[in-house]
Amino acid sequence: PEGGNYDYWIDWGDGLTSTKITTYNDPQATHTYAEDGEYTIKLMGTLDRLKFTGNIANDLKSVTKCILNFSTITDMFNTCPNLENVCDGIFDQSLSITNANSVFAHCTKLTTVPLGLFDNNNLITEFVDTFNDCGKLREVILPHDTEVIGAHAFSGCAALEQVDLPESVKRIEEGAFVTCVSLEKVHLPKGLEVVERKVFYRCTN
Repeated sequence: PEGGNYDYWIDWGDGLTSTKITTYNDPQATHTYAEDGEYTIKLMGTLDRLKFTGNIANDLKSVTKCILNFSTITDMFNTCPNLENVCDGIFDQSLSITNANSVFAHCTKLTTVPLGLFDNNNLITEFVDTFNDCGKLREVILPHDTEVIGAHAFSGCAALEQVDLPESVKRIEEGAFVTCVSLEKVHLPKGLEVVERKVFYRCTN
């Protein structure tokens, strides 16, 4: 994404490595493989924001290791339709991020996320569209200090069966669980103050 700090290289996993990348739109950040197949891509150096786009976004299946410190994770995996899982602690070094908006939106094959995914990210105040349209996602455990479930945070999570909202949650915004057709049970905290319109619209179970 535009802005940020970039000083890194990419090992494309086919014997080729980029030159040093210093801008968000550096052409070295794209690659065409000579043959179809599965490749392990390694990012080395410094970059504080990342968004997968194009063919890489379409083909990305998993993230197996991450020790990067991101200043923002907004849209990072948005519309990575074949992403199935990410590693434990993927955001543990990213202590300054303030929202998780659209991080996994439209990741339609994502089935699980690591336990305590955002536990180290105490500054996050927004979860807007975070898991929107993650149709195979079965379970999510939110940080214990979460105060707001953002608009459409879980909209279209058709496989989600149960949600235990932390006692810290004070507000659930519009359409947060729209069309969660498998949702059977939701724990609502005692301190909940605001539930906006159509939060559970089309939750037919």
